[in-house]
Amino acid sequence: MILLEKHYHKAVDIWALGIIIYEMFKYISEKREHGKSCQVFQAKRCFPLTPDGVVWDQDGLPQTDGDLLDSIFDLIGTPQKEDWKFISDNFAIDYLKKFKVRPPRDLYQELPNIEPEGIKLLQSIL
Repeated sequence: MILLEKHYHKAVDIWALGIIIYEMFKYISEKREHGKSCQVFQAKRCFPLTPDGVVWDQDGLPQTDGDLLDSIFDLIGTPQKEDWKFISDNFAIDYLKKFKVRPPRDLYQELPNIEPEGIKLLQSIL
């Protein structure tokens, strides 16, 4: 959806549910005070949805630092090329290539107070 893909599938809703579960698990795991936020993604912008403030590089692509996708990939890792097959826009593919490759976070370590079954569920959803 962020890359303005034209086809909306139920997987988008399932992934959104996974983010809500992650926020709930983070809240529980960190034993936050009632009302304290556990917002997962911290981003300054979401290209191409918020083009204001975007810094362009010499290749005509936006820089990735501070982008919502950068924050998402910090959690789930960068997608593999086989995951890009649903993307129909070549500009979006070129943009994805700019992100540094990184593995997903270790949710067992990050959410130590959550039962392993909950972590497995969360990993399967995300």
